[in-house]
Amino acid sequence: MAKDPDGKNVAKFAAPLLGLGIALCACFWAAAWYQSHVELSTHQRKVAQDLSNLSLVVELTAARIVDEADRTLKHLQALADANDELPNGRAVMSELHRASEQTAFIFILDAEGRVVFSSNRAASTVTQTFADRPYFRAHAETRADRLFISRTMPHRYTGLPSIFLSRRYNDAEGRFAGVIVLGLDPNRLARTYHRLELGPESGVAIVGDDGIVRAGTGIFQSQLDKGFREGLQKSGEDNVDGSGLIHETFQGQPRTVAYRKVQGYPLIVLVVSGGGEYLATWSGNRLTYFGVALFLSLLVLATVALFCKWHLKHVRVIRFLAFRDSLTGLANRARFRNELERAYAAVDEQDFALLLVDLDGFKEVNDQYGHLDGDVVIVTIAQRLRQIAGPFDFIARLGGDEFVILRQGPYDPAGLEALAARVCAEFARPIAVKGRSIVIGASVGISRGQKTKLGTSEIIRRADVALYAAKAGGRSTWRVYADGMEKSSGSRQGQDIAAGIVAGEFLLHYQPIVDMGSGATVGYEALVRWNHPLRGRVHPAEFIPEAEASGAIVPLGEWVIETALAALAKLPPEMHMAVNVSAAQFVSGRLLSCVCAALAAHQLDPRRIVLEITETAILKRTPETVNQLRLLRSLGVGLAIDDFGEGHSSIGYLHELPISCLKIDRRFVTDIAVRDASRGFVRGICALARELDVSVVAEGVETDAEREALTKLGCTFAQGYLYGRPAPLGDAPACVDETAQAA
Repeated sequence: MAKDPDGKNVAKFAAPLLGLGIALCACFWAAAWYQSHVELSTHQRKVAQDLSNLSLVVELTAARIVDEADRTLKHLQALADANDELPNGRAVMSELHRASEQTAFIFILDAEGRVVFSSNRAASTVTQTFADRPYFRAHAETRADRLFISRTMPHRYTGLPSIFLSRRYNDAEGRFAGVIVLGLDPNRLARTYHRLELGPESGVAIVGDDGIVRAGTGIFQSQLDKGFREGLQKSGEDNVDGSGLIHETFQGQPRTVAYRKVQGYPLIVLVVSGGGEYLATWSGNRLTYFGVALFLSLLVLATVALFCKWHLKHVRVIRFLAFRDSLTGLANRARFRNELERAYAAVDEQDFALLLVDLDGFKEVNDQYGHLDGDVVIVTIAQRLRQIAGPFDFIARLGGDEFVILRQGPYDPAGLEALAARVCAEFARPIAVKGRSIVIGASVGISRGQKTKLGTSEIIRRADVALYAAKAGGRSTWRVYADGMEKSSGSRQGQDIAAGIVAGEFLLHYQPIVDMGSGATVGYEALVRWNHPLRGRVHPAEFIPEAEASGAIVPLGEWVIETALAALAKLPPEMHMAVNVSAAQFVSGRLLSCVCAALAAHQLDPRRIVLEITETAILKRTPETVNQLRLLRSLGVGLAIDDFGEGHSSIGYLHELPISCLKIDRRFVTDIAVRDASRGFVRGICALARELDVSVVAEGVETDAEREALTKLGCTFAQGYLYGRPAPLGDAPACVDETAQAA
């Protein structure tokens, strides 16, 4: 991660979030569409059901009216056929009175189409023939005895629109003798349906099978005696039979049409409902739903954008901590290693050299004046280094009071020594702090950038050896590395450890940390081992004090952190790694940047690493140490007190420091099954941990009796030979599985 640009990191982080956001937006829009579709469909089904029922009622009403009129015609026809003479006026008027209220008049035509009787007085005196009328021709041209229903047409003499129903009558020999005609007033017929409140843009119509409107209300009032097949043709049937529904747009408006054939007659009932009012309401609701979907979509996308912005800020903070020294603004150790690797890769084309600078007497400044004044000194030194450095010089603060200058260009020993001399001279100038004049010095070690079998680590080691030689030579001076310088410089033990790091003599073993309830491995503790080429396997109890005494514990501890986190990156994401750190690493000021650089390099969640600190280091804490602990904890790094109870424990510092775990010293575990005092101590630690909301790990668990006793006392995590011995990472899980099953 440290090598990735911020944009790539944010893009990698934002891609799944953006995908989730788009999926949520799609759900919002789909829900809005579905809700509006359901509302429209529900309304259409309700309207369709209502119209279907209404069309049935209209069909029955129309059938009843036509039935009554046809019965009148049939009765008069029967009288004429039986008596071989026309019914008299009294009989006709009696039938007219008996007929339905929609019947306007009755008249009888002879075989020539002349009126022989009419209930309308004006028509009864007419001598003009009606032989040209459709209702006369329909019977005169065929022998079939059938009911004929005419189109709506004006009465020839009254001028009123009428629907003519007619039947033929025969003479005694069965020959065509004339036509009996019954007139219906379509307006009076339509008034039957006026009480049906269908709303605007709706209507009821009776249409002949020829597509001509016989009677109608609403939108059909203007369609009388006009063709109207549009709605029926949309049903897909040219010869409409039965009943059906159409959800279509005709006459330029969306409508629902119910149609039914009047059984036994060449008529079709149409009931049309306009959806204008509802569609306006539905459109408003749909806009509301889509507006809500738009609002929620914008809210989700804005949340994703803000979250990505927060993440970018977080990444930049991590990158700053990982590659920039927060006090001086100079590059830090991680950034320096990157630059060194680049320079080393191009060493065949361009030379480079390292100047390792270490302040002389800086510890005394901190002890005498305090860390705040010490910080002022460090900042001043950094400013002077910037002024001294040339255009091709890269400056970094490695931590504490240690700086480095990486110079690229032709190798110039005299120029390098001149730069080192200037550094020593500038650092020797007094520094004014709060009215006081502070004088320190600097020692410089110089090494040339060359191809080596051990790579950049060897170049750093040579500069370090030259630095120790400068300090051994009286300080406030410089030395250029030369072969054989190791024999006469610094502590032999520290040099062996430094050389062992470079030579790969150190390795890590991992001991599992187990959940005592489930037996599952939740993490490992990284334990350093040393295979010395001459001394063989050196016990940690021997070389750790050597490293602390010589100062080599700092580079060794940094190697342990880097190696352990590289191994952690290969483990499942639910596991963590515990790493021991010394007080010297806090004093060096390099611990925070080392941890951040390793986390960034392996792209690890900071919550997966736990730094274990001894009580002794805690009791010797300084404000700078406490500040580093709080910064680490704020990043999510866990902090555990190792061997709790071994030293001079103080409850006070547990409240002061951001501790996340207590590790019970093994001497309280080994006799917990037999000693009441040990059980009481462990019980007290577990109770204290619950109050502080921190976890507890018991160290050195070797027997089932110890495990059972710890479980009863409330301890949740443990490590020890019962669960697995320290081993290389590839071997550790097998040990864990066996012991977990045995437990």
